[in-house]
Amino acid sequence: MLVNLLTSGAVLLVTCLAFFAYELYTFRQSTLTKLKSLGEITAANSTAALAFNDIDAAHELLALLHSEQHIVAAVLFDSLGPTFAMYPLELADSEYPIDPHLAESGCTGGLLEGVQPVVQGTKFLGTLYLKSDLKALQERFLLYGMVVLIVMGFSILIAYILSQLLSNSISRPILVLSETATAISNRQDYTVRAEKHSNDELGILTDAFNHMLGQIQAKDQTLLQFNKNLEKKVAERTLELEISLNEQKETERRLSEKNTALSRALEELHRTKEELINLNNELERRVESRTKEVVAREIEVNAKNHELKKVNIDLDNFIYTASHDLKSPISNLEGLVGILKEELEDVDNPSVHQFLDMMNICTTKLRNTIQDLAEITKVQKNLEEDLDLVSFEQVIEDIKEELQITANSTFVVDQKLEIKEILYPIHGLRSVLHNLLSNAIKYRSNERPVHITVSTYNEKDTVVLMVEDNGLGIEERHLPRLFSMFKRFHSHVDGTGIGLYIIKRIVENRGGRIEYISKGNQGSIFKVYL
Repeated sequence: MLVNLLTSGAVLLVTCLAFFAYELYTFRQSTLTKLKSLGEITAANSTAALAFNDIDAAHELLALLHSEQHIVAAVLFDSLGPTFAMYPLELADSEYPIDPHLAESGCTGGLLEGVQPVVQGTKFLGTLYLKSDLKALQERFLLYGMVVLIVMGFSILIAYILSQLLSNSISRPILVLSETATAISNRQDYTVRAEKHSNDELGILTDAFNHMLGQIQAKDQTLLQFNKNLEKKVAERTLELEISLNEQKETERRLSEKNTALSRALEELHRTKEELINLNNELERRVESRTKEVVAREIEVNAKNHELKKVNIDLDNFIYTASHDLKSPISNLEGLVGILKEELEDVDNPSVHQFLDMMNICTTKLRNTIQDLAEITKVQKNLEEDLDLVSFEQVIEDIKEELQITANSTFVVDQKLEIKEILYPIHGLRSVLHNLLSNAIKYRSNERPVHITVSTYNEKDTVVLMVEDNGLGIEERHLPRLFSMFKRFHSHVDGTGIGLYIIKRIVENRGGRIEYISKGNQGSIFKVYL
């Protein structure tokens, strides 16, 4: 009975609260609508006062709001924003917003606020601000609360009276069913049946309960018969298991014999393993001995390599010293030849002048050869040169200034530098660019002006320097020997054939490479991977 009363009370309470919340919401919305309508009427009536700047009329108009007992404040602003009139007259500044444009309609701090523009036609005259309390909402809240309490009290009282009247006709048959179920559970006797007291729903429930007991009794008898059959099958299965167990024992005996044979084979494997270990130890001993011989030979080879490096260093030093020491005698010899030509200039003997020209040519070639040998040794000595942040443009401009002095022809150098700077030995990069640019000018074509293009770009994280010219080019048959020392492929121009060899050595010493792309007789392309 207590559960029924609690359930009824809870349902009734939820229903009343729902209606109560809905009523509060609708009353609040209607209050806002009423405040808005009042604001529209007052704003319409105040257009004349604002239009003619009649403050007294505006105060009288707002004073009429005293009939609305819930209006606590009313302020009329002109079009520029200052206060024009207010109700009540002693209204404090904190009771209304100073700027009407910042006020909004709605509920704020337990009060309702409304803002209504005052418009005459399309002309904006000012703003009306209204503030109303929520006392009417509170009164409605108290009234509905009392109604909810009264309704719940009467409803619970009626539910209690009805539950008392209906308890005998409902609870008694249920208690009888409960006692019957308890007796069956305790005695495990499914022949017991519940007594039927009426033909209503509880009578139907009693019949269904008795029918269920009949089904349970039938299933219990079926289960007993199944158990008997199961015991018989278990006995038969036990006999089969005993036979299978005997067969298993026979199988285990056979497996034991096979295990004995496997043990013998395992012992044989152990003996074989020991022999293999002995052989492996002998092999390791021989390998160790051979390794010692290889290490000894490697030490000997390293010693010879060190000796060869020392010899190469001594040879480079000798070449450098010899080339340096020969410069002065060669210069003296050139000077003597020049003096001799001046002294014999008046001699009328063509063979003497021809002989002097040949001497001059020989001394010049000898001087160039010595300079090239010095350049090669200088490349070798600069292998450990420190890296510098080198500007391609600056190096190219410096070389152009030098070549414009020594070259006997005009030339144009275009620069397409995607990579502006690089960490590289400055003397090495200068030597590479100087040789490539001077070769482009030296081996020019007489059919067209000299035009050279220098480009830099990045290819697979490697800086590529490309120099392209429109000179004579190099024939295909000469390409295998292109970067060899003292190889020349154009005899009409003086040279030693060592420039490309020096470029290749500088680049490869820094881990790079140089490639040549032939354009036939239209020029050459050199790609240097720095």
